[in-house]
Amino acid sequence: MSEIVRAEARPESEQTIQMYGSNEEVRAFGELMKQHAHWAEDLDNIQIGGVVRRVLAMGLNPLDGHEVQIWQDKRGIIQVQAAYTLMVDWVKHFKGDHTQPRYTRLVENELMEQGLPLDAIAYRCTFVMRDDLSEMTKLMETNLYEPAEVRAMFEVSGLGVSLNEEYNATSKYGKTYFAPTGRSRTWKVEKRALVDAYRHKFGTPSRGEIVTMRRRLGTDKITPEDWKVALEVGADERGTLELAKDSARRRDAPQITREEAKDGANALYATDERGTVDGIFKDVPEEPPLPDEPPLPDEPPEEATARPAGMPQPVNELDEILDRDELPAETSFVEGSQNNWSYDPTKLKHFWAWCGNNGIDKEQVNDALGVESIHEYKNTMGEAKMLLKKLN
Repeated sequence: MSEIVRAEARPESEQTIQMYGSNEEVRAFGELMKQHAHWAEDLDNIQIGGVVRRVLAMGLNPLDGHEVQIWQDKRGIIQVQAAYTLMVDWVKHFKGDHTQPRYTRLVENELMEQGLPLDAIAYRCTFVMRDDLSEMTKLMETNLYEPAEVRAMFEVSGLGVSLNEEYNATSKYGKTYFAPTGRSRTWKVEKRALVDAYRHKFGTPSRGEIVTMRRRLGTDKITPEDWKVALEVGADERGTLELAKDSARRRDAPQITREEAKDGANALYATDERGTVDGIFKDVPEEPPLPDEPPLPDEPPEEATARPAGMPQPVNELDEILDRDELPAETSFVEGSQNNWSYDPTKLKHFWAWCGNNGIDKEQVNDALGVESIHEYKNTMGEAKMLLKKLN
């Protein structure tokens, strides 16, 4: 699509790129439009590029149907306007709230007054801005005007029209396609009337206002590459938009380290065997161990072996629990974690003290329990003591 940016021989200024998009961005949007936009099917690259630049100059995303509507009229002219969803958000965010819109279908004589065919479908929409209600009340209290006159002073009005051939058009499958799925054809004509009322009252959003709304909605970070990924899924319009937003969020999210990924995998699978994941990771320097957190003892404490023979160990509630053959369930070993009694410094200290009083050293403990380290033993302390008592 080199023709789409024929003017790229001229140097691009930063202001030009900001207003109209870079040549690369226009080319990327144009390629996607050519593949997925119905209005672009019969256009050449230069025409598509012109439409893309026009939409980007408005501050809108050409592929977001919630921001902009693009279509080709009967004369073959490409029409571009802000979408209904964006107009509603713009009015609520910048202009204030209004009363519930009232819709009235035009009858025969009203259609004639508007110069419309008698078989056309047309609705008038009216509403009043809530900020004007207090002024309306003051005028009515003067008794100088009738309520209908006061309302006419402040009422905002718009007209939505659909010709019969458009309203009843069908696709090649025999289904009507005038309105989106889940919406009636009347709904679409009414929304045209509401948007027309907004334009009569407020005009159209400025580029600055559109940029502000896009930032608030989280769509300002979406790139053509995000749209390409989302469009390949084949979801509906709303689903495609959410996929594109998710792709943008993932691209801007900070990368995690290998250790963070491994911890997350272990939390999901509760085992180190599936703790390897694929991905792009950042390298971070290894932090030195905290000085006031010494490693867990694997050797018998000195006081356990230095205690004179025959001197009884201090007995407390913990000793009485640990001397039983069975320990409470919360002290049992859980494979793949460190919920083992041997990782509890207090319980481990008690165990080696018990071994020292019974004349059992570390080598005998490991041989009797069939481990190379006490941390590898998977049963309770009570069961370990039962096995070690057989040595005496």
